[in-house]
Amino acid sequence: MSTLTDEERAERRAHSRRATERARAIVKPGDMLTFTRCGGHSRGRFTGWDGWWMCSPTRSDISALCVFKLNGAWVTFADEGHWDPHLGDPRRDLDVMSFDPFFPDETDTTLLSDTMGLASKWHDCAICGGRIWGGERIRRRVERINEGRPRVMTFRFCPLCCQAMAASWTDDGKAITERTALGVKRSQTVAEGSA
Repeated sequence: MSTLTDEERAERRAHSRRATERARAIVKPGDMLTFTRCGGHSRGRFTGWDGWWMCSPTRSDISALCVFKLNGAWVTFADEGHWDPHLGDPRRDLDVMSFDPFFPDETDTTLLSDTMGLASKWHDCAICGGRIWGGERIRRRVERINEGRPRVMTFRFCPLCCQAMAASWTDDGKAITERTALGVKRSQTVAEGSA
């Protein structure tokens, strides 16, 4: 049973229509879509519209609000400020995901995945070295290191470092530089303590 009021349902429908109009202005047949669906996400080549729904060769029920990549680039058709706090702000996520946390590292790597999501248990942040707790919204990046003996590594970035990554586009990298310095200081403290 729905807990939404009639006004909330009407606003959701209006929000969906605005997202659809934005998508209609940009998406062309043949474009590759990546979108959320129950149980994860999927990809499909856009073939056209069926009313308010985007269609691919295998689906005819893709909402413009569910599309998060267009031809491999991060995108959102959602209104600014309309987001589920458990799923994250799609516009902030675009800024976070556009930031390369290891630039200008010249290590030979292959990016296997780079996603935003909820941490399943505690980890340490790859930038600041701080604790990430289960249930926190984080960035998770998996890379294969091709140098020496190839290995797969997973890097997790805490909410504060994600916030700093997003801010890097407007603060000239000030916040992320401070977070990185904090990580360097923490690793030096750990190294001195174990010496």
